[in-house]
Amino acid sequence: MSAAKSTQTQTTSAFDLFGKSYQIIRRNFEVFMVLFSISGLFALWETLARISDDGEKARGWGSIFVNGIFGPNVDTGSYATGSALFFSFIGILYFVLFLLVTIAVVRGAQGNSLKLSGIWAEFVSKWLWLKLIGTYILLILAIFIGFLMLILPGVILLWRLFLVPYIMVEQKGSIASAFRGSWNMTRGHAWAIYSVILVSILLGITNFFPIIGPLVAFALSSIYMVAPALRYEELKKQSS
Repeated sequence: MSAAKSTQTQTTSAFDLFGKSYQIIRRNFEVFMVLFSISGLFALWETLARISDDGEKARGWGSIFVNGIFGPNVDTGSYATGSALFFSFIGILYFVLFLLVTIAVVRGAQGNSLKLSGIWAEFVSKWLWLKLIGTYILLILAIFIGFLMLILPGVILLWRLFLVPYIMVEQKGSIASAFRGSWNMTRGHAWAIYSVILVSILLGITNFFPIIGPLVAFALSSIYMVAPALRYEELKKQSS
């Protein structure tokens, strides 16, 4: 048996990571409740949008929310301006919380007790927030370009660059070093990475369940959120 195969057998099953991730979420429930709040609202609004009281086609969650506050006869101009500002704010807040989740799952996977103040302090320290933004932008661009190149390069990059954000949180080095670190650490561990991705996709598919699909997908995906960071911790130990 090759060395690559022998190291892969030491990793936890992607399905078993669900239970481990759940325990971490449970121990730090108050923190993750805040970090997942906007995602939860999106899931709730999408569920409400699927419920039609008058038999018409379900409306978007945005119109349900705004009309619920201002009423159905709100002025068109005011509605457009107010909703644009409101949803811009929600979008920025969602993105900030997404970056904070990246830090939270890494520290949670390392067994730390999480506090919002501690996560925020790390977020603003040493320009980590800016590095994470640059990391995700370059990561998305790299994988997108890879998929444009006959798909296969994108599939490979999805595997080899999977750990980039977690390395950035841990090492707080350059973006280039995070990319190199992920490339080296994932070598020989294709299934260990792809299995986590596939389970995440399976959990997300529950979004297509009638009516409550968005809430089910949100709950299951949130519980599994720490799994990639747990996989990172496993591969980090094996590469040391």
